[in-house]
Amino acid sequence: MRILGIDYGLRHVGLALSDVLGIVAQGLETFHYAGSIDTLVQKIQEVVKRHKVTEVVIGLPLNMNGTKGEKAKETESVAQRLKEATGLSIHLWDERLTTVGATRELSRWRLGIEKKKKLLDRLSAQLILQSYLDFQRSRAAS
Repeated sequence: MRILGIDYGLRHVGLALSDVLGIVAQGLETFHYAGSIDTLVQKIQEVVKRHKVTEVVIGLPLNMNGTKGEKAKETESVAQRLKEATGLSIHLWDERLTTVGATRELSRWRLGIEKKKKLLDRLSAQLILQSYLDFQRSRAAS
């Protein structure tokens, strides 16, 4: 069982992948696309097939008060398209402050600004997926 984590953005998409036991998330890649949802869906389908993904978790960018803005609605639309294209279970996961956490983590690394920018979306996807995996494990233990 492998779960794909996605940090969706209008130009950049970060991906992370769980181990086969669903315990640890690992950053996979960041790719850039020109805003074409068809291109995005095709790329994710390739990743799903290559890594034998069984579920997908997409970060849902809620406002700090928990309401949905335009970006959250766009993310829900992308999630629906992915569900139709892959037939997999797609989970939307609250990603509030994920980018802040990723930015803080990267600030500790001795990397140039350009390298940090390239890693930000991938690390955000990893944090989203790890949060989801931890929640699922704690729920199973209860």
